[in-house]
Amino acid sequence: MAKEYKVPYKYVECYLNDFNEVNFRLKNRISKMSQIKEVKSIENFQYTINNSKRPDNHPFLVVDSSNRIDTYIEKVLDYLTK
Repeated sequence: MAKEYKVPYKYVECYLNDFNEVNFRLKNRISKMSQIKEVKSIENFQYTINNSKRPDNHPFLVVDSSNRIDTYIEKVLDYLTK
């Protein structure tokens, strides 16, 4: 889509390697029909973390979302506006 509209492709991954916290957030959010409501097992969680797909030919940014948003929002905005 980015190529079609001649805009830079941007990818920000919010990384949180904490099974309990991820499940808490999933269960306590208002989710869309297409979104999961919880992670069923630690094995599934680890598989997903370890097999995350990132762009091959584009720079991307990974932020640790266990931190408060104010600790990384400037970095995200800088990345998005480059």
